Amino acid sequence: MWSGLPRHIRTSAHDWGQVLTFQGKSCSLSRAFTTRRILGLSGYVTQLKFVEGKIPDQLEKRLGLRKGELGNGAIIERLDQIPKEGHFELRSYTQRPDGRAYEPGEKYPPGTGAPQWQIDKNQPIRATMIGEVKPGEVLRSDRTKT
Repeated sequence: MWSGLPRHIRTSAHDWGQVLTFQGKSCSLSRAFTTRRILGLSGYVTQLKFVEGKIPDQLEKRLGLRKGELGNGAIIERLDQIPKEGHFELRSYTQRPDGRAYEPGEKYPPGTGAPQWQIDKNQPIRATMIGEVKPGEVLRSDRTKT
């Protein structure tokens, strides 16, 4: 559906520190851009510090995405607010797809380890694009606008 375009990855600088979300793993995303803003973000998030310094191939492994999902790079976005209690669930670490023990044959492989939370699809959060990581480029927070 979005082939040829970079995958969208979101970050947020709030009390939990920088947060990064990743599409996939039951993540839904309603795209509606207004000055680089996305409305209706839901799905999985993690903290930026767990993925900073990685190229897209390494991000796939860390997050438990299928090989090639970030082959065109990634767009970095910041959540515009802290998720409220009841609007997200802790999903353990990326070694546990969907927060459960990995079973061979599942849609997503286990990641190499980053905490993950799932934003409720019925309680989406606004996000703002703050940067982009192209294939082979390293994700560095000093390249993003916060």
